[in-house]
Amino acid sequence: TERMFKFNFEVEGADVIPQVESPIVNPPSANLIPSKEIFEKDVAVPNQIQEEIISFGGNHTLRKIRFHPHLDDSVMEDTSLSSVVQKTDLLPGVYEGGYKVWECAIDLLSLLATLPPADLQNRSILEMGCGHGLPGIFAGKHAASIHFQDYNEEVLRDVTIANVRLNGLSTPRRFFSGDWASMDANMGDGADFKYDLILMADTLYNIESYPKLIQFLHNHLKKDGSALIASKTYYFGVGGGTSTFWRDAEARGLHVSVLWEIADGKSNQRQILRVRI
Repeated sequence: TERMFKFNFEVEGADVIPQVESPIVNPPSANLIPSKEIFEKDVAVPNQIQEEIISFGGNHTLRKIRFHPHLDDSVMEDTSLSSVVQKTDLLPGVYEGGYKVWECAIDLLSLLATLPPADLQNRSILEMGCGHGLPGIFAGKHAASIHFQDYNEEVLRDVTIANVRLNGLSTPRRFFSGDWASMDANMGDGADFKYDLILMADTLYNIESYPKLIQFLHNHLKKDGSALIASKTYYFGVGGGTSTFWRDAEARGLHVSVLWEIADGKSNQRQILRVRI
């Protein structure tokens, strides 16, 4: 079954979600990348861009850069990361999969497409683990501000900012790279870093990241804010997934509910969770 929501949490029909491959996960690295802000003005516009169209939610589309790190080594600043990307879909603590658009990002886009634009107006939004940043771009078109975070600075420079520009996003925005705990500490208690809505997709595969994610949500969701987390119920080989995160989040004082479930028999069972303080 599939369920859609609005901010009043009414259920609507949903579109069929295309199947996309699941990440291949390797053991985590102990050396985590510290957080820092990436300034869009410092990111050059490539001379040539190949793009693709992503369709979702019936009649909605977004533009995305067609970027293949193994073909575009000259674009990537870190050749060691380029080597990692050629060998694996994901290496926790080194490369967190941001060059691909995973299926849960499409799920999240389809859910967001059911919302009236007025429900996103004047809201402060953060997309964590954003990769290509498509859910944040879609939601950000109506928001007061949108922030994008990805573990890898190179992903923000190569694809996120390119997609923001391709889609003509005019909303005030900022970009942050690095580890969640480091980002949490750097943001502190500033009002600029309290969010009405935090978006995440395919970010619950690594159980070791849950404590810092839960702490981040405690510190940076507004009291009446929500996080929408699109995820598989279980990531084979690593043990993460919605049920494990739900247990840990509830144990640490967050409130979790399921807004949407996808169990079509064609792909891994997936859910979108709503998390509140």
